[in-house]
Amino acid sequence: MKKKRKNTFLSVFLPVFFGTVFILFPPSASSAAADNIAALERKIEQMRTAVKETEEEIAALNRRRAALQRNSSSPQSNETAIAQRHGEMAGQIENFTEHLAKLQKQADQAFLSVYDAPLAPVYDAPALLADPRDVLSGLRNKWLAESAMDDTLSHSAAYRDKLSQAENEKRALESQQQENRQRLKLRQEQIDNILHQIDATQKILAAQKGDLAQHKSALQKEKSRIFAHRPQPRPAIPAVETASVPDKNPQTDVNAAQERLAAAAVQAAAALPARTHTAHKYPVNGRVVLHFGQKDALGTKSRGLVLAGTKGDKVTLPHRGTVKFSGPFRNFNHLLIVEHEGGYHSLIAGLEQAETRIGKKLPAGAVIGHLAQEQAYYELRLNGEPIDPETVTAAF
Repeated sequence: MKKKRKNTFLSVFLPVFFGTVFILFPPSASSAAADNIAALERKIEQMRTAVKETEEEIAALNRRRAALQRNSSSPQSNETAIAQRHGEMAGQIENFTEHLAKLQKQADQAFLSVYDAPLAPVYDAPALLADPRDVLSGLRNKWLAESAMDDTLSHSAAYRDKLSQAENEKRALESQQQENRQRLKLRQEQIDNILHQIDATQKILAAQKGDLAQHKSALQKEKSRIFAHRPQPRPAIPAVETASVPDKNPQTDVNAAQERLAAAAVQAAAALPARTHTAHKYPVNGRVVLHFGQKDALGTKSRGLVLAGTKGDKVTLPHRGTVKFSGPFRNFNHLLIVEHEGGYHSLIAGLEQAETRIGKKLPAGAVIGHLAQEQAYYELRLNGEPIDPETVTAAF
């Protein structure tokens, strides 16, 4: 069981899922350089853990896909056997039908020979006296005709039974074939769903690895900066001069410079306008608290928008599209990926649960869920590359 993390949605979901450190405000002026390095190292370790977990998740999804594909071979084999047996039954039914037609024709002929033959004169007294052999011949012919008719009717009844059995088996095979096809369809839908999850997770992994490399570079730069600003040993000066020169600690200058930089960063962040949006432009009707491309204190750029809201607020789809991925992603609440026309994709996170399903086509403004906490993340991509949602004005 995974350990629960006490971080907020903003500090947990966005750094791990997209590999970007979203720090809304720079560290306080009193933060030491060593604390910055320690924070970077902790963040890098968290991101390494996230990369490992994502790789394990991809491996698990691939195992599930392989198992489903193996299990799909059995219904496919059954489909072949059922189709073969169904063909045999169809051939038997055709054969029985032809035999029944022939037997019916023979029975009709026998019936005519028995009941339509002019046998009455045979029993006349003059005929008996004239030639008794004619009478015997007529009786024999009638007996043979009746016997042939009885035999034909008996064969017809037997073939009707066989035909009925063949038709029943054919219907049973058709029902079994339908059930088997439904199972195959369900398995294929499950495989397609897993393939979508693998594709989405691989993109997440690529983003995590890219940002991990950025953070490693930022750590190295921070170490180099601190090394460059380290206190330098002062040359020895005569005691008489030290009395007239005030003691000045280089570290004090470094701290003062850090304070000035931090204050400037705070003023720059505060100067950013807090924009609200029109209906259906963003998933939630709240204030943008982190803009696309805005840098945090460590210099990492945001790939999307962080929107303020209230827990339980409804989340809507900004543009019409088709749901390609929907599901919980570790401890990031619920993630939804929607494909739009023209190569656009929306990534919306922070839902308590999705009120839609994979493959469903939704109009713009459709309710897709409700906020799990007080913030939502919205990322818009064009041909796989993040773009600024605030610059998109037309629907697509």
